[in-house]
Amino acid sequence: MIEYYDKEELELQISNYLSGNSTDEEKETLLAFLASNEAAARTFREMSAVWALSSVPSFAEIVATDQQLSLIHI
Repeated sequence: MIEYYDKEELELQISNYLSGNSTDEEKETLLAFLASNEAAARTFREMSAVWALSSVPSFAEIVATDQQLSLIHI
């Protein structure tokens, strides 16, 4: 198990995890590290929240487009 990530490496590993670009081994290592390090887990929660919120505008645009399409009467 990795006992330490520097801040940049931790953020890179979290970003890769959130974007689905981690190998199974990288995921397992990261999750084990997060379970053993509260500061890293907090960084993960913060980055996860930002990641989730950054996806909302795309979803909102799709909903708006669907609503606009529903106004078209054929």
